[in-house]
Amino acid sequence: MLAITTAPLRLASIGRPLSPLSCLYSLAASRTTTTRLASTIHRPSSPPLSQQPRHPIRRHASTTTSPSTTSTTSTTTPPDSTHLTWNEYLRLRKVRRYYNLASSVGLGLTTTFIGMGFLAQQNLQQLGQTFFGLDPFMVMGILTVAFAGVGWLAGPLAGSAVFRAMYRRQAGEMGLKEKDFFGRIRKYRVDPSTSSMQNPVPDYYGEKITSVQGYRNWLKDQRAYNNKRKSAI
Repeated sequence: MLAITTAPLRLASIGRPLSPLSCLYSLAASRTTTTRLASTIHRPSSPPLSQQPRHPIRRHASTTTSPSTTSTTSTTTPPDSTHLTWNEYLRLRKVRRYYNLASSVGLGLTTTFIGMGFLAQQNLQQLGQTFFGLDPFMVMGILTVAFAGVGWLAGPLAGSAVFRAMYRRQAGEMGLKEKDFFGRIRKYRVDPSTSSMQNPVPDYYGEKITSVQGYRNWLKDQRAYNNKRKSAI
C-alpha cells in the first residue's frame, strides 16, 4: 500500500500552501488511485479462452437411446395368441361333433313327442285309408319315425349354430383350416371302388382324426390299404 501524508501540499513553483478545499480534492484523488492499484495487483488474471479446459457435454441417461435396444424393440413382435394350431383345430372339430350329436338327439326326441301328440289328435282309420289302406298303427309308426328323422337331420344345423356362437373368435380360422384339412383328405384317401369285405375303406371322411398323431395314423392306414390292394391284384 502507498502511504499518503497529511502534510499540507505546496506548489513547487510559488512555494505557498494550498487551500483546504484543494487539499481534500487531492487526498480523494490519491485514495482512488491507491485503491485501483491495489485491486490491480491482487486480482488474479484469468487465462485466455484457448487455454481453458474443455469439459465434454454429458447427457442424462434417461435422454440417451441405445441403437441395440431400438432395433430389438422394432424387430421383436409378440406371438399371435389367437393363432389356431392343428391340434386345437382337431380338438374343436371333435367338440363340434359332440354339439351336433347332442342337438340331433335333443331335436329328434322333441319332434318325436310333438309328432306323437299331433297323431293322437288325428283319425288313425282315415290316415290308414289315405296311405294305401295300411294299418293305422303302422301308419302311426311310420309318421313317428319320420318326425324323429326330421329332428335328427336338423340337429347338426342347430348344433353348428350353437358351436359358432360359443367359439365365434375361432370361427374364421376354423373355416380356413377346414378347407385345408378336407383338401388333404381328398388328396390322400384311397379309392373306395376297390373296397371289399376283407379290405374295407379306412375312415373315408377322416371323422376319427382328433389330433396330428391321429392324422399320421390315418395316412398309414391309407398306405396299408393301397399296399394290400396291390398285393391282392
